[in-house]
Amino acid sequence: MKYEVKMDNLLIEHSVIENVEINIMQDIEQSYINDKNRIQVLVEGKIFTKDNGVVKSKDLISDLIKLKDKYFDVFVNIDDMSYLFPKLYIYKLTQKFYEKDATFKLYLLQKFLGDNKEIVVNTNENKDR
Repeated sequence: MKYEVKMDNLLIEHSVIENVEINIMQDIEQSYINDKNRIQVLVEGKIFTKDNGVVKSKDLISDLIKLKDKYFDVFVNIDDMSYLFPKLYIYKLTQKFYEKDATFKLYLLQKFLGDNKEIVVNTNENKDR
Protein backbone atom coordinates (compact mmCIF):
# COMPACT_ATOMS: atom_id res chain seq x y z
CA MET A 1 0.00 0.00 0.00
CA LYS A 2 1.09 3.52 -0.70
CA TYR A 3 0.38 6.27 1.85
CA GLU A 4 0.54 10.04 1.59
CA VAL A 5 -0.66 12.66 4.08
CA LYS A 6 -1.05 16.35 3.20
CA MET A 7 -1.78 19.05 5.77
CA ASP A 8 -1.46 22.79 5.42
CA ASN A 9 1.68 23.15 3.23
CA LEU A 10 3.26 19.95 4.52
CA LEU A 11 3.45 16.61 2.73
CA ILE A 12 4.38 13.42 4.57
CA GLU A 13 5.48 11.04 1.86
CA HIS A 14 5.15 7.29 1.51
CA SER A 15 8.85 6.72 2.15
CA VAL A 16 8.44 8.08 5.70
CA ILE A 17 5.03 6.62 6.65
CA GLU A 18 4.79 3.13 8.12
CA ASN A 19 1.18 3.12 9.24
CA VAL A 20 -1.98 5.24 8.98
CA GLU A 21 -4.92 4.59 11.28
CA ILE A 22 -8.29 6.30 10.88
CA ASN A 23 -10.72 6.09 13.78
CA ILE A 24 -14.32 7.17 13.32
CA MET A 25 -16.12 7.14 16.65
CA GLN A 26 -19.90 7.22 16.70
CA ASP A 27 -20.83 7.74 20.33
CA ILE A 28 -23.26 10.48 19.34
CA GLU A 29 -24.27 11.43 22.88
CA GLN A 30 -20.66 12.02 23.92
CA SER A 31 -19.31 13.32 20.63
CA TYR A 32 -21.42 16.48 20.54
CA ILE A 33 -19.64 17.75 23.64
CA ASN A 34 -16.81 20.01 22.46
CA ASP A 35 -14.06 18.04 24.18
CA LYS A 36 -15.11 14.78 22.52
CA ASN A 37 -13.85 14.10 19.02
CA ARG A 38 -15.35 11.73 16.50
CA ILE A 39 -12.46 11.63 14.02
CA GLN A 40 -8.92 10.63 14.93
CA VAL A 41 -6.06 10.09 12.47
CA LEU A 42 -2.83 8.45 13.61
CA VAL A 43 0.24 8.61 11.36
CA GLU A 44 3.30 6.55 12.31
CA GLY A 45 6.61 6.69 10.54
CA LYS A 46 10.37 6.58 10.59
CA ILE A 47 12.49 9.69 10.76
CA PHE A 48 15.93 8.10 10.63
CA THR A 49 17.42 4.66 10.17
CA LYS A 50 20.99 3.88 11.14
CA ASP A 51 21.21 0.86 8.82
CA ASN A 52 21.53 3.00 5.72
CA GLY A 53 22.36 6.30 7.42
CA VAL A 54 19.66 8.16 5.53
CA VAL A 55 17.58 10.82 7.22
CA LYS A 56 14.17 10.28 5.65
CA SER A 57 12.80 13.73 6.46
CA LYS A 58 15.06 15.94 8.51
CA ASP A 59 12.63 18.89 8.64
CA LEU A 60 9.45 16.91 9.27
CA ILE A 61 9.34 17.23 13.06
CA SER A 62 10.13 20.96 13.06
CA ASP A 63 7.48 21.52 10.36
CA LEU A 64 4.91 19.60 12.41
CA ILE A 65 5.72 21.63 15.52
CA LYS A 66 5.01 24.81 13.53
CA LEU A 67 1.47 23.50 12.94
CA LYS A 68 0.73 22.69 16.57
CA ASP A 69 -1.49 25.72 17.23
CA LYS A 70 -3.47 25.62 13.98
CA TYR A 71 -6.53 23.95 12.51
CA PHE A 72 -6.02 22.58 9.01
CA ASP A 73 -7.59 20.28 6.44
CA VAL A 74 -5.89 16.91 6.12
CA PHE A 75 -5.84 14.81 2.96
CA VAL A 76 -4.94 11.14 3.36
CA ASN A 77 -4.28 9.13 0.21
CA ILE A 78 -4.06 5.36 0.55
CA ASP A 79 -3.67 3.65 -2.81
CA ASP A 80 -6.80 4.65 -4.78
CA MET A 81 -8.71 6.01 -1.76
CA SER A 82 -8.65 9.70 -0.85
CA TYR A 83 -9.91 11.03 2.46
CA LEU A 84 -10.53 14.67 3.37
CA PHE A 85 -10.76 15.55 7.06
CA PRO A 86 -11.59 19.23 7.69
CA LYS A 87 -10.35 21.16 10.72
CA LEU A 88 -7.95 18.73 12.34
CA TYR A 89 -5.32 19.75 14.83
CA ILE A 90 -2.24 18.14 16.33
CA TYR A 91 -3.34 16.51 19.56
CA LYS A 92 -0.09 14.70 20.29
CA LEU A 93 3.29 14.16 18.65
CA THR A 94 5.58 11.52 20.13
CA GLN A 95 9.10 10.69 19.04
CA LYS A 96 10.98 7.56 19.97
CA PHE A 97 14.74 7.27 19.59
CA TYR A 98 16.56 3.97 19.92
CA GLU A 99 19.74 2.36 18.68
CA LYS A 100 19.10 1.94 15.00
CA ASP A 101 16.37 4.41 14.21
CA ALA A 102 13.93 7.09 15.29
CA THR A 103 10.18 6.98 14.85
CA PHE A 104 7.25 9.32 15.36
CA LYS A 105 3.54 9.05 16.07
CA LEU A 106 1.33 11.94 15.05
CA TYR A 107 -2.16 12.04 16.56
CA LEU A 108 -4.64 14.34 14.83
CA LEU A 109 -8.10 15.10 16.18
CA GLN A 110 -10.98 16.99 14.62
CA LYS A 111 -12.34 20.24 15.94
CA PHE A 112 -16.05 20.14 16.79
CA LEU A 113 -17.83 20.79 13.47
CA GLY A 114 -21.50 20.80 14.45
CA ASP A 115 -23.58 19.72 11.46
CA ASN A 116 -20.74 20.05 8.91
CA LYS A 117 -19.31 16.99 7.14
CA GLU A 118 -16.57 15.31 9.16
CA ILE A 119 -15.11 13.17 6.38
CA VAL A 120 -15.22 12.98 2.58
CA VAL A 121 -14.07 9.77 0.88
CA ASN A 122 -13.29 9.41 -2.83
CA THR A 123 -12.09 6.45 -4.84
CA ASN A 124 -10.73 6.31 -8.38
CA GLU A 125 -14.02 4.63 -9.34
CA ASN A 126 -16.21 7.61 -8.39
CA LYS A 127 -13.82 10.49 -9.26
CA ASP A 128 -15.12 10.52 -12.84
CA ARG A 129 -18.78 10.89 -11.82
